[in-house]
Amino acid sequence: MKKLSISLLVMLLIASLFTSCSMGSDDASDVRVKVKITPSGGGRSLTTDFETINLDDDNITWYYSATKVSETQFNYGATSDSLLPKDGIVTLSQGDWSIGLWGIKDGKKVYAGTTSKVTIKWNFYEPNVTVPVPVKQSTGDNGYIVLTDVKIPVNEELKTPNFASIDSTIIMNFNGVNMRLECIPGPHTVTFEYRSDNGDVKSSMSLVVEVISGRETTISGNIDPSKITSGSSSLTKVEQAIEVKKEGDTVVNVLVAPANTSSNLNQTTVTFPQGALPEEATTAVLNLSVKSAGDFSVANTPAVAGIDISLKVNEQEVTSFNNEYVVITTYILAGLEDVQVKYTGEGDQPILVSYNRETGELVFKTNHFSEYIVVANVEALNVSTGIPYTKLVTAIAEVDDEQIVKLLSNVSVNSISIPNKNFTIDLNSKTIETQYGLYLNKSDSEYVLSVKNGTIKSSIGHTFSMYQSSGLIIDNMNVEAAYGGVYLSETNNNMSVRVINGSKIKAAVYGIATNASKEESEALYIEVKDSIVETSSEDQDNTGILFNVQGKVYIENSTIKGNRQGMILRGGTNSVIKNSTIEATGTKTSGYDWTDNMTNDWGQGNQVPLASLVVGNHVSNNSYPYPVSVKLENATIKFSENRSGIYIYKTTNYDVSVNGTIAEDTTINSIMNGATCSIVGNIAFAVSSDDEFSAALNNASDKIIIHLPEGEFTLPDAKCENKNVKMVGSGDGTKLNILNNKDEIAYPKNATLEFEKMTIQGQKKGNYGGLAHTNKVTYKDCKMLGKITLYAGVEEFNNCIFENKNDYAIWTWGGREVTLTGCTFNSGGKAVLLYGGAGSSETPTTVLTVTDCVFNDDNTLNTEKAAIETGNDYNATYILNVTNTTVDGFAINPEGISTGTTLWANKNSMVADHLFVTVDGVKVYGK
Repeated sequence: MKKLSISLLVMLLIASLFTSCSMGSDDASDVRVKVKITPSGGGRSLTTDFETINLDDDNITWYYSATKVSETQFNYGATSDSLLPKDGIVTLSQGDWSIGLWGIKDGKKVYAGTTSKVTIKWNFYEPNVTVPVPVKQSTGDNGYIVLTDVKIPVNEELKTPNFASIDSTIIMNFNGVNMRLECIPGPHTVTFEYRSDNGDVKSSMSLVVEVISGRETTISGNIDPSKITSGSSSLTKVEQAIEVKKEGDTVVNVLVAPANTSSNLNQTTVTFPQGALPEEATTAVLNLSVKSAGDFSVANTPAVAGIDISLKVNEQEVTSFNNEYVVITTYILAGLEDVQVKYTGEGDQPILVSYNRETGELVFKTNHFSEYIVVANVEALNVSTGIPYTKLVTAIAEVDDEQIVKLLSNVSVNSISIPNKNFTIDLNSKTIETQYGLYLNKSDSEYVLSVKNGTIKSSIGHTFSMYQSSGLIIDNMNVEAAYGGVYLSETNNNMSVRVINGSKIKAAVYGIATNASKEESEALYIEVKDSIVETSSEDQDNTGILFNVQGKVYIENSTIKGNRQGMILRGGTNSVIKNSTIEATGTKTSGYDWTDNMTNDWGQGNQVPLASLVVGNHVSNNSYPYPVSVKLENATIKFSENRSGIYIYKTTNYDVSVNGTIAEDTTINSIMNGATCSIVGNIAFAVSSDDEFSAALNNASDKIIIHLPEGEFTLPDAKCENKNVKMVGSGDGTKLNILNNKDEIAYPKNATLEFEKMTIQGQKKGNYGGLAHTNKVTYKDCKMLGKITLYAGVEEFNNCIFENKNDYAIWTWGGREVTLTGCTFNSGGKAVLLYGGAGSSETPTTVLTVTDCVFNDDNTLNTEKAAIETGNDYNATYILNVTNTTVDGFAINPEGISTGTTLWANKNSMVADHLFVTVDGVKVYGK
């Protein structure tokens, strides 16, 4: 039986597809054929040493070579270096050719490949010939062949020196050869030869090795003279060569560095059973790569090793073996459990024969060659070292700086101790369930743990407990905590927390909290960007973020929610809330004594008022001794019915300030003693004293809402200048003196004022007391006491009750447009006087519209007045429109022109071109 000579491809080899185009033999004349040269991808999915092939990259320029094989006649189109046209079409003489192809990107070779012999022949039915050239990634760098202690003794029989030949370099042999030769990427034949004195080769042994760009291919071991053959004679042993015996099994021993072997063994053996290879086989090349888990990626699979194996027989790829099984023996990590070998594609799965936990020897058999992964009951992989671990806690305990620990399966542990290293835990879309979470241990030097891409849950303690000098990055994570999310138990040495990239912390009590009991805290930093921090407990302390130490908080494009408070800043300077929402969601208010009486000190932690954002401190014992400042940039402040928007308080010698812009209406509790607030937007202040009232109006915003509780307040008129101010009371129990305690004219110049749900104290005695030089004044659901003289261009009274038994309730005076809707006047004989110069030296006009009103008179003054009196000393014009209005009491005024009604009177006998009166749609006076 003829012998089969097989060349072995060793160590980390990747098979390239062989492409041929057989068109028949050349003719005797020069026939030229259009040939389309196209690149085709090579490599396998387990090979992650190079970038993914992208042959469609428009930034790649392709070059080609074309060399006629075996004959030089008719070699039209031959070239060693030509630019490949965009359509890939070139013209070649028909015959046998070798085509090379390489791609250049940014001045660097990125892909390269060469065909074997391709026969080009013109065909009438297919005039154009397509030649795909398999290319591999190439950086343009050479690779290396390394000889490690290769020993070739002198041939005792021939008594001639030995030589080793690599490519065209001749190396004289020495026992224990150690060499590193630079070679171009591609297959190379390494030949160990015996030569005669004149240099003729007498006998030799060859190895085919693949040189990979930028990598080393190693040959090691001893070469015994008995292994070197002459001609086609058989090799006597099989170590670094292959012997195929058709009457028995073929065994291949390959010195391949295995995946994380736990022993000194590093050999992979492939055994072909009899009949597995085709009878016509003459040569074979075996490509074999055994990779550790860190060298490749298989989604959602706890793989610990990868095996990539292929075979070419007579230059044709062979993937199956006549229904026979090939046995593969290699070595992987020892000590694993539940080891399995799996095929990554469709087809029959390999069969596990055995796995030795002590040595890591793995034996499996398969009926086809392809890519395989080895899976085991492992929890984690150190990506940096390629070592898988059966327990995540062990992987973390043994990690080093700048390494990555990847989670390979869901894990449940009591707690995890984090070493003082800068490293990353990649959860790989998996989940870690803990009782007491992760402890970032105390250290004398700063370090940072990064966790990303998964879910961490804690059922009892904080999910992350941080101690001295530790830092934490939460990246694209879900953090679910039955108690707290992140707790900085010790707050010093520039500790930091960054929550980024779509992360979500959902906790019962605190999302992120600091510990103010550590006085040495200085420069803490908390950042939440593009993420959510949310807490929900009704019965326990509950705050999205509690920051009660020195440092800074930065929030951007994020949402912070809490039941009691969204965020508390009892410390920190130059903090920022940008394009983010801060929200207090709770409904429960009882049991929080520190919020019931604003004169009481606040308690510890989040024992502060119920609001979305609390800034500052209300303490008398000098706790929290640091300034607090925060800038809002287009911030949104949301709160439930039982919560406030922003609460600001200062009782210490340290500054407390809030400034910036808000996106929506919100309520601010601005407290006395020097706390400052300067926010642009529709903001509201809940105040409890005149000082707070005045401080709130110091804000830079053009539109301000003031919430007044029950009690008596005085309008700080000068502070209202050029502002839009809405004041909302708590009903009749809120009393506001709008004449600044002087009982005369007040001057809120150019202001727009709105009063709602309160008692308004006007002028108690005298005339002209009112709000001068105003743009518009509106009263809604108010109780009006005393007399109010109007000065604004627009004055509106909606659903108000006027109580004045001693004088008029309203003088229109300088009001141009006055509207009374749904109002009730309880008077002693006088109600409304339509009179004055309407605030203009020109011919003034005053329009008074009265709708759905009631005028009551108990005759306290015993005067003969109508409900609406008109008078004119300034040559003014008056328009009175009355609709659906009731009068009880009052009199027909005997002065002037009699109107015959108690509704209105013309006491100054104004002529019809200065007074126009319409009642229920009917003009009763005027031209």
